[in-house]
Amino acid sequence: MQGRRHGKPRSLLAVYAAERGHLAKLAGQMVAGKLDEQHSLISEKTVEQLELALTGILRDLGHDPATEYVRQIVGLRQGAAPPAADGLHD
Repeated sequence: MQGRRHGKPRSLLAVYAAERGHLAKLAGQMVAGKLDEQHSLISEKTVEQLELALTGILRDLGHDPATEYVRQIVGLRQGAAPPAADGLHD
């Protein structure tokens, strides 16, 4: 009878320890996920701010950011577009 009393708490302790480890792992994943989400939001904000700044600068310099020529220049400077054959160069 004495063995039963000691056996049950040990098994409950083992379950508790396993669940505690599992919850700690989940908490770590949640923190990492939240950090990834915050980095993503910061990156999105930064891109939006840069886009607004670039559009404003282009307009201040008298250029229309929507024209194909200006878009080609911006794309070229970002490395997103291959050099055009229409005389655009450094």
